[in-house]
Amino acid sequence: MVIGLVAMTFAAIAFSAWRLQVQDRIIGDLQDRLMARNYTEYAAHLPQVERPTEEQEYKPKSWYDDGVGDNE
Repeated sequence: MVIGLVAMTFAAIAFSAWRLQVQDRIIGDLQDRLMARNYTEYAAHLPQVERPTEEQEYKPKSWYDDGVGDNE
């Protein structure tokens, strides 16, 4: 019984800490949006996503899509 109580207490503390971290992240993002003069200034501080520069090779999904016999 004591072990269950300790486990539930630990779980409640861990959940509260996780929730506070999520709230702090959301509040920081909202403050950044509020302080920016426009969207471009706000977007300048967002992490940039790397996009592939070359086209990805087309892979047919079935024998019908393989392109054999097409007059293109």
